[in-house]
Amino acid sequence: MNHLRRKHSIKTNGESLFSLSLSVIEQQRRFAETQQLQKLPAMVNTSFQDRLIKWITISHASFNIITNEHFRSLFLCSSNVTNDILLYLSTSNSTLRNWIEKEFTKIKNKINIMLRKSREKIHISFDIWTSSNGYALVGIVSHFVDDDYQVRTILLAIREVYGEHTGENVDQTVVDVIREFQAESGLGAFVLDNASNNDTAVRYILNELELHDTHEEEHCRLRCLGHIINLAAQNFIFGQNSEKWLREYAAIEDSADIEDLQRSWVSQGLIGHIQNLISLIRSSPQRRQAFRSIIGTDLDSNKQNLMLIQNNTTRWNSTYNMFLRVL
Repeated sequence: MNHLRRKHSIKTNGESLFSLSLSVIEQQRRFAETQQLQKLPAMVNTSFQDRLIKWITISHASFNIITNEHFRSLFLCSSNVTNDILLYLSTSNSTLRNWIEKEFTKIKNKINIMLRKSREKIHISFDIWTSSNGYALVGIVSHFVDDDYQVRTILLAIREVYGEHTGENVDQTVVDVIREFQAESGLGAFVLDNASNNDTAVRYILNELELHDTHEEEHCRLRCLGHIINLAAQNFIFGQNSEKWLREYAAIEDSADIEDLQRSWVSQGLIGHIQNLISLIRSSPQRRQAFRSIIGTDLDSNKQNLMLIQNNTTRWNSTYNMFLRVL
């Protein structure tokens, strides 16, 4: 009798201790009250937290997931150890937030130690972009040789930039991050794209960190080879006045005038005609369906994902990928 009640939550008359009308969270709370919940082994608890944090952050899941009854109900059909872990887990998303913040601080401290033990200079690259939800963000990345002589590339921060994207505005954010990691004395070069405001940024950073005596600006300001190759590829595709055309196209793109966009692409010859054709096919569900019908995606499962790729003026290799898919 005690076994039925303690392990299976069943009374002597065969009824369950829990009503089917109760929520999963309420069932788990009442279950915890009916038995003495033993403290989880530290190793089990830590492993569970680490894996939960990793899953939440990598999959971009909401913190509210731990209060979702369907998520928690998965644990009801698992082992007793898993049930105990779920009972240990708070029903508040603030607990998960605290776990992630503590893990973030722990990893940040580890990176700080790695930077201090770097065998060579710490080189920095950073760039600014606008996220899909409209935030201006700057990503700051470190490049160095660690204590085991392994080349490391580690993201230090992604910060929001307020105001205009000027050199002084962006670089103060970079200075703050460098100081957070106490990396001033170990700084080497800055690897950046060819934008003129990056010249101002490097000059400002060296002044703010008082490094002009040990760092010459022209030696610290390195150009990103990938960006140079991309500019050369744009000139090959769009002609010698590619930067001027891209600026004009960006202005038209902001206006969302479809006819002007099409006329602008036609001026680029064959590539423009292909771009406009792809835009037309992708512009409505009916045209997409017609295209899939023509290439036979319904009959060949290997072609199901072969929708035409739309290029754009900012994503590297997008024009190459567009032509590759067409061919």
